[in-house]
Amino acid sequence: MADYDLGTDISVLDDLDDDETLVEDIDCLAQDIVLRLDQPKGLADGTDEGAEWGLDLKSYLNRGMTPRNLLELLVLVELQIEQDDRVDRCRADRSYFDPAARELLLLLDVETRQGPHALSIRCTPETLQLLQV
Repeated sequence: MADYDLGTDISVLDDLDDDETLVEDIDCLAQDIVLRLDQPKGLADGTDEGAEWGLDLKSYLNRGMTPRNLLELLVLVELQIEQDDRVDRCRADRSYFDPAARELLLLLDVETRQGPHALSIRCTPETLQLLQV
């Protein structure tokens, strides 16, 4: 089977550095997923695809979460990630949700042509943090 490249980009999750460190393959995809989940919906690029890009997870946590809202949010996360051409399928689950702190630990099973990948993301009303690739 030929190698399937998941991309290469400059690392921007912690912040840009002077060295412009690169991320590749699953690290690149993971970074793109976090960026996608950290942006309000819609890119001003004039395309239908751009209009659907983004899901501001932090704003959802700021609204408060009922059990139903949480399940709906997991479905929205899956649908958003599956819009990425590199992703064949995504399953989102939570391992932890603290309603008082509005903190969510999001577990993602992402399937690509390279195979399955497990990602975990910590979400609070202030930040999204990639914990594990």
